[in-house]
Amino acid sequence: KKGPIIFFGNEFFDAIPIKQFKREKKSLYEKFFFLQKNCKIKEIFRKASKEDINYINSFESLKELKFIEFPKIGFSELKKMIKKILDLKGCILLIDYGYLKSSNQSTLQSVMRHKKNSILKNLGKADITYHVNFNLLNEFFLKNNLSTKKTITQREFLQSLGINERAEIISKKM
Repeated sequence: KKGPIIFFGNEFFDAIPIKQFKREKKSLYEKFFFLQKNCKIKEIFRKASKEDINYINSFESLKELKFIEFPKIGFSELKKMIKKILDLKGCILLIDYGYLKSSNQSTLQSVMRHKKNSILKNLGKADITYHVNFNLLNEFFLKNNLSTKKTITQREFLQSLGINERAEIISKKM
């Protein structure tokens, strides 16, 4: 109820589902998985809802992409945090795997026991994740009146905290 407030998110988006879309000509199609009668799972695309089309088209960083990963639920959760930050003053620090330049393809992946796993195998046992589009995230923050600092890699972050010096100290004690 009092500020300032700080939110920390380590792989925050990994725990929240995303929507995937493909752009063909001037239409947007959402990706779904369909369970067939023979219990096989099939990937299908259906025309996206007007709401999703309008929301996605409001982001400049997505305009030229043919394949879009959109964290609609994640953005909804972030809006709650942003409201608190703006009301009480504060900040948010997010640490996640991601990219600054889109490869225009799915980054959705399944990981089990620290190894990549086929996305449709070991359902319920493997972690399903994707890589965060940091340009989209920065644009989202700006649209919601939250200024952003420089987006940096995990390597840059750890080096700024002195990981090289700590490794040197530890190696001398071994």
